[in-house]
Amino acid sequence: MIGGFAGSIELFAATAQAGDAKPAAGDAAGDGPGTVVSSVQKMIDPLVSWVYGNWFNVLGAIILLFLAWMLSRWVRRAVLRGLERAKFDRTLAKFFANALRWIVLAVAVLACLGTFGFNVTSFAAVLGAIGLAIGLGFQGSLSNLAAGVLLLVFRPFKIGDSVVVGGQTGVVDGIDLFTTNLDTPDGRRIIMPNSAIFGSTIENTTHHPIRRTMLQVTVSGGSDISEVRTVFQGLVERVSREVPGAVREPAPTAALTDMAGGFVWQLSVWGQGASLATIRERLIELTRDAIVEMKAGVPRQVMEVVVVREEEKEK
Repeated sequence: MIGGFAGSIELFAATAQAGDAKPAAGDAAGDGPGTVVSSVQKMIDPLVSWVYGNWFNVLGAIILLFLAWMLSRWVRRAVLRGLERAKFDRTLAKFFANALRWIVLAVAVLACLGTFGFNVTSFAAVLGAIGLAIGLGFQGSLSNLAAGVLLLVFRPFKIGDSVVVGGQTGVVDGIDLFTTNLDTPDGRRIIMPNSAIFGSTIENTTHHPIRRTMLQVTVSGGSDISEVRTVFQGLVERVSREVPGAVREPAPTAALTDMAGGFVWQLSVWGQGASLATIRERLIELTRDAIVEMKAGVPRQVMEVVVVREEEKEK
């Protein structure tokens, strides 16, 4: 029985040797899987040898990168919380927090490369050249980014302000790093690049809570100036008293400003920005009634056209 078992073992060993010999022949011909295995093994062996010889540096680099990752997250949260407590703009606070996080990670990566013998100075120079090339390629986007940061720092307007920028009028809905969103009075959304806004004139119509609305009126040149002044001054004061949102300081005025086809008067009333449309509407109504009552309307200009026939001209 033992002899039969030993014979089986010898037969199995012989079969295995025969199987090993066939792939070897195929490898010699270059058409077997052994070629691929040996190529992969040739690439892996130096890597394994390098890791085995530098296992301490590899372990230190892994630990350093892990600690840097945790530190970068903590720095981001701490900066974000600190800026929010200081009532800093949230968009700009996120930008600074993310920038500091990536700076920490970049320093950690450079430190790890230095431990393995890489020339960090040359590597940093290469990164600088790559960054310069990318910056030139994205010059427009970077100008929008710079303009967005300046808008958030100097704050010529904030969310909710009514502005006129770049030929567009609307209410500011959001200020991002690259674009600013405006909502127009007719319900349109306008997305403007920040460089177009910061490089042009910015008119913030809601910066001051109190604004003035003006109405220019022309009355007959034969009207009594003193009477018209009294009537107009009375009606602007009435508007400042009766219309919600109108204010009496600064005082409303009625001033004679010009004489062109009649006496030109300028009526002005101050009020809250949200109530200016209502104030102006009431001012127009009272002014029209006053002109009708004083019969001081400007007469229509009549043009007389005389046609002369050719035969009458010859006579």
